[in-house]
Amino acid sequence: MGWALPLIAAGLLCNLHPSALAGQGETRRYHQVHMGVEVVISIHAPRDIADAAAVAAYDRITHLDSLLSDWLRHSELNRLSDSAGRGWQAVSPELHAVLRRAVEVASASEGAFDPTVGALTLLWREEYRTGKTPDPATLTRARATVDWRSIEFRPGSHQVRLLRPGTRLDLGGIAKGWILDRALETLVAHGAAAALIEAGGDLVAGNPPPGQQGWRVAVGTARGDSVVLLSRRALAVSGPSSQAIHRASGETMSHVIDPHRGEGLRIRLEATVAAPDGATADAIATALTVMDRADWPAMLARFSAELVALSHP
Repeated sequence: MGWALPLIAAGLLCNLHPSALAGQGETRRYHQVHMGVEVVISIHAPRDIADAAAVAAYDRITHLDSLLSDWLRHSELNRLSDSAGRGWQAVSPELHAVLRRAVEVASASEGAFDPTVGALTLLWREEYRTGKTPDPATLTRARATVDWRSIEFRPGSHQVRLLRPGTRLDLGGIAKGWILDRALETLVAHGAAAALIEAGGDLVAGNPPPGQQGWRVAVGTARGDSVVLLSRRALAVSGPSSQAIHRASGETMSHVIDPHRGEGLRIRLEATVAAPDGATADAIATALTVMDRADWPAMLARFSAELVALSHP
């Protein structure tokens, strides 16, 4: 878990990408960097509609990132983390909705996906930056703050409390997909329903271009790219990337945190998941790389998701 390091190009992080759009008519592509990755929006619409829709979608992404990012010191997410152990806090409907979904996935995965891993994420980032492995006492203290069950919601309100002092929230395994879902909603509201949005391993599709069964998307597998058609559905890939810690002992640790062990994953496994929406695909892809494989079928069935590809890069 944990969002991409700021300003790393999406091509370094993602094995999903729109394939050639030739022959699909008025398909326009837009590129901006948000959430630390390049966000590519493809729209099949007249230029005036597409341009206005893309501007509105990027504006919404910027706003939601300012609420949900743990990279931005004064984000709403970080302010909630700062309140851990201090009682009920009023939060925005957006943060409340993402936390609700995150806790749902955490419960279903028995903590393989856990939005309270923020203290561990900070240790991973510090080791990535300095090369210094955290001492056992520091790691133990951080692990003691991790427990998705310490997030409580006050019924009938948008109030949340974090029961454990020191808890830090990290929505990196779900917020990017959720933000892309909201960006797609914005495109639809602006008359651009035939659209595809991709950002660093997450991809959401609206309607396909006219006359097409779906947007052609290349999915990376152990045997090369495989093309799938995506329509009103989402894909996400989770697993090892260019962001990895290589210790002198020979261990390699992914940026995906195993909440049970308290460190980055050592197993090199990439899971590509399709689901009804980006938030679900994002979170389930993350959870599968941590969970025991025997538990995958039940997890996928519960969220109407499917495993599209699995590889050991």
